[in-house]
Amino acid sequence: MNRQAASQTHQVKKTTPLLAGGILQRKCACGQHTIAGGQCNECGGKQSTLQRAARNSQLETRNFTGVPPRDSAARSFFEPRFEYDFSRVRAYDKDQAAPLALTESGLANSGQSQNGRFPADPRLGEFNQRPGAGFQDPIHQPMLDDFRRRQGQPPGGIDAQGNQIGPSDAEIKYRTQPIAVLNGPFHARIDTPTAVGMEIQITVQSSSSNHADMASVQDSEQVSPSLNHTGSFATVPPIISQGSGYMSALNIPNDRHGSSRAMVINRADNGGDGSWDYLQLDSYTHALHGVINPIAIPNSGYRVIRRIITGPGTQIRFRVDKVPEACTVNGFSSTAGPSPAQHEEVIVRP
Repeated sequence: MNRQAASQTHQVKKTTPLLAGGILQRKCACGQHTIAGGQCNECGGKQSTLQRAARNSQLETRNFTGVPPRDSAARSFFEPRFEYDFSRVRAYDKDQAAPLALTESGLANSGQSQNGRFPADPRLGEFNQRPGAGFQDPIHQPMLDDFRRRQGQPPGGIDAQGNQIGPSDAEIKYRTQPIAVLNGPFHARIDTPTAVGMEIQITVQSSSSNHADMASVQDSEQVSPSLNHTGSFATVPPIISQGSGYMSALNIPNDRHGSSRAMVINRADNGGDGSWDYLQLDSYTHALHGVINPIAIPNSGYRVIRRIITGPGTQIRFRVDKVPEACTVNGFSSTAGPSPAQHEEVIVRP
């Protein structure tokens, strides 16, 4: 006997209780009679509660279990831009992030601000289909709120009267921003009657890979007082360098790491070899996208080393090396720049 025939034989033997009016009646699992075989009110309520608890448990599991913290490379990229410590922020893939962003449980667990809503944005794909004025982003919103707090802006760029007075959260989140400062490849000697040293090309790298996007960014170099004085320079007090003011990050003039020719000769003749260093990084503002208070450009740190080299005989040489190095200058901190070490050497006196 096949499985289908067995099922039909079983159905013939079954008896069906009927109400006086001819309505089908069966028992609930608890033993009470119900219409059309449904659950009684008490059992139905318990089942709904269990389903809701299971759903929330699933979301909590997605939110906290088996999701690794962001890796160091991602943190080094994002932390300088949002000025936020991501050590406790967990990373989500697309399948994990979508239900968190689109469910009330996910929003409740996010801790975002009341005004944290994004307008529709073509880069957000399927999330634009959610009904309402916009959607809330439970993963990025705490970062955006902290960024606005540091920049002195209200949540969502909206003032107490509901007026948009700054960029939207989406504009900040997707803003074009500088991500590194490149040195070179061009560099050349500075060798004039009054100065010696090295001139080197500077390029601010854009997150969009389109260099023209840096036109609205304002960049400034931050330079430390001189340090590590040695030899003929050991008794010289720290030298204060004047960093550049803020200028467009598009087509920045070459850096000129030069020193007075007369000073180099004087130090060489009255003390011999010597050296001194500077630390340098870049900071920026971007008013178009809400960056009013200056922020350090990540991957922009360099050390500039200047050396006086004497001999043979009366010969004097002056060498400038620029090497990538993580540093802190004037309250700004940056990781090491991506460019390799570069140098120039000038014969000051044959």
